[in-house]
Amino acid sequence: MISSTSGVFTPEGFAAVLERFGASIRPSVVRALKRSAKIPRAIYMNKARQHGVVRTIFGKKPKGLGGLVKTKVTDKGNAFVLSMELRGLAAMQESGGHTKAHQIGPGPRKLKLKVPSIGVVIRDSVLHPGSSIHVFPAANSAMAAAAPKIQAAIEREIALFESGGVRIVSSSVAA
Repeated sequence: MISSTSGVFTPEGFAAVLERFGASIRPSVVRALKRSAKIPRAIYMNKARQHGVVRTIFGKKPKGLGGLVKTKVTDKGNAFVLSMELRGLAAMQESGGHTKAHQIGPGPRKLKLKVPSIGVVIRDSVLHPGSSIHVFPAANSAMAAAAPKIQAAIEREIALFESGGVRIVSSSVAA
């Protein structure tokens, strides 16, 4: 398991916001962070699927990869920390490693393979010799790429709080 963190909202910045609005702003900031926690996760999943073992196994199907990447928001008192936790193959690709030799069996519906020239072939399980997983760190760059978007979400939430819960949208009307 690998964890990557980003202090998106600095203690000094949060202290200034707390001094200005009081503790009642805290839930709004947490809500903005939790809403935008999916941003670094999505960026990581796109980057990780472009290379290595994650690309080989998951390819264009991000559904299975989503279970290996978790994000969470932690309140540290004077700062909020957004962290991303990687498990399994995602963590192994982030730090590198080696898989052990293991049996690979056919899927439940793929026991028989029809080959026109020779007829029906019964598939058997094979021994995979194991493999080296090359390092492809993408979590830190995903957190860094998401930081400006998360900061903007926090600033929007603070502006909404400041306006009394009414979102002000400016628009230009052409005559």
